[in-house]
Amino acid sequence: MEHYGEGGETVRLAKKDRVPFYTWEPEKNAEINLMTRKFTPRQVAIFYSLRPYFSNFRFGKPANPDEKMQEYINSRTNYDGIRAQISDVAAIDSFWKAEFPGAKDWRDNSDEYGWPKGWLSEIFDYSNQARDIHMCAAIIETVRAGKKVFLTMGSSHAFRIEQTLKHALK
Repeated sequence: MEHYGEGGETVRLAKKDRVPFYTWEPEKNAEINLMTRKFTPRQVAIFYSLRPYFSNFRFGKPANPDEKMQEYINSRTNYDGIRAQISDVAAIDSFWKAEFPGAKDWRDNSDEYGWPKGWLSEIFDYSNQARDIHMCAAIIETVRAGKKVFLTMGSSHAFRIEQTLKHALK
């Protein structure tokens, strides 16, 4: 559970007991396609590289931020539509200096209290909306099929989807 969190523990238990499990995340290529309709491929690549870094920063700054970011760039931008938009940490540095002059370095940022204002926070919100819509549709479909649902997610998602689910599942 330490490495994969509550979601990973839930999947482990489901596999152990042969209970079907699903992800509430949209398929990555579909999400990227949606994101690049509103934002440039470069912006989407930068966002997908920064998102895990900012999220994991809450648990401590990595020993080598540049090495960790390079891992994220390599793994999170290897998708059609955003591949080769950025290739290294220097691209993140250049973007950060241009978009957030005078702000603290990205290496010292967390998403715990939100994202920096501007298109970066807009893309974060848009991505979360897409994920929430996908999750609600999956839950509603599963419940209407007469199945029980056990769900793990971040608390901000629970708050945003509560009224939608209450209304849809009356």
